[in-house]
Amino acid sequence: MIKIEDFPEPVIIIVVVILILIVIGIIIGCVYCCCCRQRKTNTKRRTKAGSVKRGKRVRTSNTLDLHGHSVKGAKRSVNKFLKNKKQERGRSNGSKTLAIIPGKGNHSPDGRAVLKPAILKHLRKYGYKCRKDPQNDGRVLVDRDYYDIV
Repeated sequence: MIKIEDFPEPVIIIVVVILILIVIGIIIGCVYCCCCRQRKTNTKRRTKAGSVKRGKRVRTSNTLDLHGHSVKGAKRSVNKFLKNKKQERGRSNGSKTLAIIPGKGNHSPDGRAVLKPAILKHLRKYGYKCRKDPQNDGRVLVDRDYYDIV
């Protein structure tokens, strides 16, 4: 049987240091993993509630962010969003417009917007009065008087 006394002292110290580093790595990895998992859960919860915090801004339930959607998925999300807004209209907070954020297209392969033209065309097809936001090129505004048509 091998005894600890059979090994030279530097080897024992190295093994102990390695074991301590492994334990610290496991603890840090576990904490990070739990925090990461909790962060994702909270983001999903906030997204379902209609308010997502990004950076210093808080987007309210009158805003729909379409970043990362395909054109088909974005159209589906817009329809669902507008349907929900139509149902909420009676208890509205007085907002004159809804904001839909398809983005500027910076993350598209060719750098051109794909979602914004598709969403504008989709909204106009169904009679919504919408326009590009003059202050933010990656945002589309839908006028309140027109978002309860469909």
